[in-house]
Amino acid sequence: MAIPLHKRRKVADFDPVRDGKTVTQFCKELGISRQTYHNIKHRIAQKGRAGIVPDSTAPKNPFKKFDEADKIAVVHARQQLMEQGLDYGPWSIYYFLFDTPSPQPCPSRINQPSALDTDLQENRISNDPMHFQRNAKACSKCGSNNARGFADRIRPKTGSITPNIPMPTRIPLYLTVATTLRDEINSSVLVGYLPSESSLQQRFDVSRSVIRQALSLLESEGLLSKSQGRQTEVINPKRVHRVAQSLNGLGMQALLQEMDVRTKVLTLTRNSISGDITFRRIRFLDGVPFCVIDTQVPFEAATGVDEDSLEQSSLHDLFRSAGNMPTHSSRSITAIPASEELAALLELPVGAPLLVLSGNTTNIDGDEIERFTTFHAGTRVALDLETST
Repeated sequence: MAIPLHKRRKVADFDPVRDGKTVTQFCKELGISRQTYHNIKHRIAQKGRAGIVPDSTAPKNPFKKFDEADKIAVVHARQQLMEQGLDYGPWSIYYFLFDTPSPQPCPSRINQPSALDTDLQENRISNDPMHFQRNAKACSKCGSNNARGFADRIRPKTGSITPNIPMPTRIPLYLTVATTLRDEINSSVLVGYLPSESSLQQRFDVSRSVIRQALSLLESEGLLSKSQGRQTEVINPKRVHRVAQSLNGLGMQALLQEMDVRTKVLTLTRNSISGDITFRRIRFLDGVPFCVIDTQVPFEAATGVDEDSLEQSSLHDLFRSAGNMPTHSSRSITAIPASEELAALLELPVGAPLLVLSGNTTNIDGDEIERFTTFHAGTRVALDLETST
């Protein structure tokens, strides 16, 4: 059973001395084994915070269910049925190939849509009729008498037919259900406890296995908490509301909202020629990472800026302490998908939405004192805008 991310984060942040409890007590409260605890700790010790997110179990080279000859045969059969004005769905293609003699078995109905989608998009259609001959010896259990001439009895299609149109790729049902529930949780439409599986079945008109797949995915993302004998709890993510054009830094705005914010400096380097400082920070809200900040400070404004001071105070407070008052800032907002590096740091899936605030800040003399790019987790931060007339 997969351990949800919110439990993995608790294991990563647990310290027996600081928290005043033994590993056994902690594991019992969290509902995991000691072996699981030590496995997660060992992984984090090797990979850092990125080790909280488990590796994908998907095969790197999945087995292909169809070969090139299958794809060519299905595409040709579909074209012939379309030209004759007959139905060209999976069953019609199957029985068309069933009736065509050849020493090889015909492709299954499961493989036909994939073959059509791949070949039609790549526009690889052969004109050699020998490639199109298939047989159904392996499918004789279907009954040859019923299969013979099936395509001739199909109801003709009406209207014009446009060949070489790719078949749409179907999204798995559990992903559709998970996306809808995720949006409702992130927007606080769904709070408290999740409706029963039977209620969700009726709502989405899907099977129980589809619902369980969707809930398992959301649990792995830390949006649901399941425990035996209790109703599934919805974990609504806390959001930091940041006024995008305010000169008050993100840390100050979060503190004003009475949120527990912690900063960790990941890297800090000084240019040996210019003296400029470049550093990357990550900020946590109640132990959950919600933004990564890349900053460059010129030599003239870098007084008192070091790793310890950045983790204890905000950068703007350091500027003010040095008599370098921030007075103006130019900023822009964009949205991007999370790269592998940022997704690992923010404990998000690769491709998750990020809100990017970038720009520069100047002092009262108009001198630039910082350049910054802040990557906010889209589900944990809201960028607000204030206007006045």
